[in-house]
Amino acid sequence: MHASFVVVAASSSEVLHLSSKLRLCIIIDHIWNFRAGTENQLSQLLPMLAEHFDTEVLCLRPHPWLLGQEQYLKSRVYFFDIPDFKSPSSMRNWLRLVGHIRRSKPCIVHTFFPVSNILGVLAARAAGATAIVGSRRD
Repeated sequence: MHASFVVVAASSSEVLHLSSKLRLCIIIDHIWNFRAGTENQLSQLLPMLAEHFDTEVLCLRPHPWLLGQEQYLKSRVYFFDIPDFKSPSSMRNWLRLVGHIRRSKPCIVHTFFPVSNILGVLAARAAGATAIVGSRRD
């Protein structure tokens, strides 16, 4: 079942009716298992969100374990190898991240973990995303 939404266009008074799922982009540093706090919450949240959102997980550090979780998470998983802020390959991969966000045009970008809260928010802004949420936990 898809949610039905009514959106008022920002540039005019036209009303758009959307019958498809809204795109949600989750950006994370990395996940190696679902035992830790935020990782556990995401593992429970993502399958439930899939009913109402077209979700994708963008991970800044690749790990084969997460790729094997796509079906369980009901989300597409993409990796962008960004291990640090200094290397030329990290900058190229950050630009790939920006391009991916620009092409996928998510309605909401939500970042988790320290590096994603910096690089993910910057990438979402550079890609033109309008709704960006950064989550921080202690």
